[in-house]
Amino acid sequence: MSRKTVAIAVLVLIVGAGGFFTYKTLTAAQSVGTEVVREGEILSSVSAAGHLESRERAVAPAVAGVVAEVSVADGQQVKAGAQLFRVDPSPYEQAVRDARSALAAAKGDRSALSKTRASQEEIDAAAAQVDAAGSALDAAKVAYALAPTTENQLAVEESNATYLQAVAALDKLKDSGPTSEQRTAADARLTQADGALSRAQKNLEDATVEASIDGAVRFISSPTQRKLEAGMAVAAGQVVMTIASSQTFDFIAEVDETEVGKVKIDSGARVEVDAFPGKVLRGKVAEVATAATSTSTGGTVFKVKVTLDGMEGLRHGMNGSADFVLERKRGLTIPFASLIEAGGRQYVFVIEDGRAKRVRITVGLSTENALEVTKGLKAGEQVIVKGADKLSAGDRVVSSR
Repeated sequence: MSRKTVAIAVLVLIVGAGGFFTYKTLTAAQSVGTEVVREGEILSSVSAAGHLESRERAVAPAVAGVVAEVSVADGQQVKAGAQLFRVDPSPYEQAVRDARSALAAAKGDRSALSKTRASQEEIDAAAAQVDAAGSALDAAKVAYALAPTTENQLAVEESNATYLQAVAALDKLKDSGPTSEQRTAADARLTQADGALSRAQKNLEDATVEASIDGAVRFISSPTQRKLEAGMAVAAGQVVMTIASSQTFDFIAEVDETEVGKVKIDSGARVEVDAFPGKVLRGKVAEVATAATSTSTGGTVFKVKVTLDGMEGLRHGMNGSADFVLERKRGLTIPFASLIEAGGRQYVFVIEDGRAKRVRITVGLSTENALEVTKGLKAGEQVIVKGADKLSAGDRVVSSR
């Protein structure tokens, strides 16, 4: 082969290689999926499964006695004000009669004391007699001073006796009523008798036990307590049944032991019940259990009670889930899929001039499906979420959205 032929062959190889390199360079752009960095409200929350529980109201008689009548059955739905059962009212009816008699007697005693007191007219008349007798005594003394005769001396003595009698009569009238101690004691007996009648009437009223809320009746029955029935003796305050409310519910969430420390009393919660998809119930954390519970799969959870706003159609035992809001703020967010971690640092790829650019970021809160970015990105930038794990900085990329 001549030198000219060799040179031409080499040139062809060089040109072909260059063209292939150029072709590869122009066609090597990788297709990637991207998402826009968004600004909005960020909710950091903890999620947990759970169930609804009807809020129960304990039912107990306020008075002791023997049950005369049971008006409801176990499981029966009742309205507020409906009669549940009745304690034998006979002893309480007798107590009312006795209290009324005692009150009448106390009123009679107080009235009798009032009648023994002299009237004001009688006291005024006696006082006038004292004044008249006093004037007569003064006149007799003057006459004796002018003419100290035996007759005038006797007149002074008689006038003085009359005056003293008038004063004594006035004092007797003034003291004819009861003493202050007698009046105080009579008033106290009257007040006590009136209070005793009010208590007796209240006890008679309490012998009939009524439902305080709408709901389902559940009788209390255990090895140590019989189910409520007529003829059974009950003590005041003894819980004999409960009413499960048909209007107010609690959601009992089972929060994982690794998350329960973040849930605080009075913090907000969003509850969704499986039977009503898309319906969100608002609630507030009322209790956080201090003792753990084991799940059927061997996990450890803590029960958290959430008091809920009501909604028609809810039933005791319905399943659902709760999101406990830990923090609420505004900021930038990116999808979890865009995050790359290396060497203890966080990065994302963004598209700049058709090439992948690796950007170091600082993350903050995490939500169910997004991360807060506190440093490194701006709203509106495109981050690569699909194919980022196969990229190197500077690679040509094209967004497929």
